[in-house]
Amino acid sequence: MKPQPPKPTQAEREAELRSLDERIGEALRADSAELRASPAWGKPLPDTGDAQVPQELRMAFKLLKNSGNVPTEVGLMQELQAWRDELFRLPADSPEAEPLRRRIAERQLLIQVRIERLARTRSL
Repeated sequence: MKPQPPKPTQAEREAELRSLDERIGEALRADSAELRASPAWGKPLPDTGDAQVPQELRMAFKLLKNSGNVPTEVGLMQELQAWRDELFRLPADSPEAEPLRRRIAERQLLIQVRIERLARTRSL
């Protein structure tokens, strides 16, 4: 069996952390000009549409989505967002607007029920 290397002292660990912090700061300062040139600089991050998903399930949903296996709830949310976008483009007094509002309300309720069930069972 190989002998274990000696554990670093508290002072050595703190010095290493300070060194890492300094290196991160230097990298951020070096890249700041490139970051500031980005058109997204200073703007909020885009809405991912997962505000209704409980925090503890967001990573699982994201992994499934990135692998191409979209959970039913995510598909329902995408469809809901498409309907909201469509409603936004329609005039408020349009004859198509009211049925679309009803579909949106029904879909929101369905999503809410499914998400609450997921949060209760804590499983997909």
